[in-house]
Amino acid sequence: LDCGPAGMRRLFRDLGPLFEEWIELKIADAPPTMSEEEFSKMLQDFLTLKEKEQSRVSKSSRSGLAINGDELIQALDIPEGKALGDILRALEELILDEPSLNSTEILIEKARELWSERSSEH
Repeated sequence: LDCGPAGMRRLFRDLGPLFEEWIELKIADAPPTMSEEEFSKMLQDFLTLKEKEQSRVSKSSRSGLAINGDELIQALDIPEGKALGDILRALEELILDEPSLNSTEILIEKARELWSERSSEH
C-alpha cells in the first residue's frame, strides 16, 4: 500500500478489474508488526492517491497513450509485429512514470529513438 502515483497507475494497469479485491487482500494481510493506527493512516493515504489517480486516468484515452500503433506505422514506417508492440509497451511505461510526456509529438520522437536503437542492434 506504499506507492507513488506511477506505482498506482501500474496497479490499475496490472490488476484491472481485480484492483478492489487486491485492496481487500492487502487489508486482510495487514502487517502484524504495524499498529492499527499506522496501518489505517497508510490505507487512507493509499485510498486518497487511488482516487486522485483514477480521476487522472479516466480523463485519458482508453490505452492511456496519445498515439496508437497505426499512427506509429504511418509516421515512422515501423512494420506491424513484435517490434511495434515492444515500442508501444515502452511508451506506456514512459507515461506511467511521467504523464506529462503523453503528447503525440513527444511519443513519436521517443518511438523514433526506440526504433533507431532497435534497428542498430540488428
